[in-house]
Amino acid sequence: YLGMATRYAFIDELFRYIKPSVSVQGKETIDEMFAHMNDLLEHRKRQFSSGNGNANVDMKARVIAATNPFSRSGESVEETLQRVDESYLSRFLILWQPENGEQVQLVRRAKQSELKTYDGVVLSKEEWLSVVDFLHSKQSVFDEKRVEVIFEKNKEFLSERLVEYYCTRYQHHLRCLMDGIIKTRGIMEGKNVFVATEADYLLCEMIWQRVI
Repeated sequence: YLGMATRYAFIDELFRYIKPSVSVQGKETIDEMFAHMNDLLEHRKRQFSSGNGNANVDMKARVIAATNPFSRSGESVEETLQRVDESYLSRFLILWQPENGEQVQLVRRAKQSELKTYDGVVLSKEEWLSVVDFLHSKQSVFDEKRVEVIFEKNKEFLSERLVEYYCTRYQHHLRCLMDGIIKTRGIMEGKNVFVATEADYLLCEMIWQRVI
């Protein structure tokens, strides 16, 4: 699925696919499994082999995934992440939703009977895809130095073990976040040129601090 998706790959319960291996295999086997996933997430051409033959994969899609902890017997998200290879996790921008978090409680309080039916313009699948392709083809413009300040000021909240992965990969994640914020606002305003505003920098920093 990851190798065949062309724009986005959506995965629910990501850790459910690897939970059996984590439960019964040694750490070396688990790390090897994550290493195969790392090759996919690098978005580079790779050859994967099994007893059924070989496959050449050049992954194009961006992955959006949701998951719960491995165990339903009380293991927390933090405990689960301690068992997962850091290099694998560093390829994702992780937004943790705690059990008592505002978003989780908002969903749980929602009543289906109180939801209003949307009666606005509905885009066809082809129209949505054209919007996505248009945004991917455009380059956003923002001040790299201001984004670097956001990156550096939040480094102090990380443990020494995590700083290495933060410095290696998270500048890329932060630039992608900034790019997405600019383009989301721009497309809603009907723009076809995407230049950062002061509000974009403030929103980016707020989201980034929440992620960290």
